[in-house]
Amino acid sequence: MQQRLVLQEKMASLGNLVAGVAHEINTPLGAVASSADTSRRSLELMEKLLHESQSLPELQADARFQTALEVLQNSQDVTTSANSRISTIVKSLQDFARLDESERQVADLNSALTTTLALLQHEFHERITVVRHFGELPPIHCYLSQVNQVIMNLLLNASKAIEGRGRITVSTRCPGDTVSISIVDTGAGIPPDNLTRIFDPGFTTKEVGVGTGLGLSTSYRIVKDHGGEIEVESTPGEGSVFTIRLPVRSSKLTPDD
Repeated sequence: MQQRLVLQEKMASLGNLVAGVAHEINTPLGAVASSADTSRRSLELMEKLLHESQSLPELQADARFQTALEVLQNSQDVTTSANSRISTIVKSLQDFARLDESERQVADLNSALTTTLALLQHEFHERITVVRHFGELPPIHCYLSQVNQVIMNLLLNASKAIEGRGRITVSTRCPGDTVSISIVDTGAGIPPDNLTRIFDPGFTTKEVGVGTGLGLSTSYRIVKDHGGEIEVESTPGEGSVFTIRLPVRSSKLTPDD
């Protein structure tokens, strides 16, 4: 049952993520389409000028030819930039999902955070400023796809808690044999009566049909299964702080030897 709940929540999260990523990819794809049309028209003009010109110096002196060259260069720059953006999104999605990697592995959590933040850029857009304070972390033994799921849930919740403009601060550090991830938002905060219930399965303050009530409970269970802890502090009207602590090498995931 626990595995089914984790999978159910992951599929719901991935569904929302894919919708956002599709929207994010549409922007550079639109730029590529527009750039291709611009290049086509510039090449048609240059071909016409080649036929009309009597000599190379005459062609080079033609202002229309020089303009067409500049337009082609700009179009190439736009295409290169858009292609880079699409490649980054696709690579981040592959790194995040890792649907083919169900085994535990040695992972870099700073890299996992960077990947998830890149995928959620459409969610933050220009509305939310993300501040990163990444400390030096050792690689940890974990089920990376599950840890990615926890990180995404917390970042999405932080984003949803902020109405209008705000800030999310993501910090990492390694006190001893434990890796710590802190996610601080400047959102609405959580009422004291709800703080003791937010990790309960099915509990949600969202409207019916909007939240499953499984995000935080699933995150709690994943962290616990890794031998870690997840804590929350919140002040209504000021924001919330979620802290994840994971052992560098969990006895629950790896043999004692």
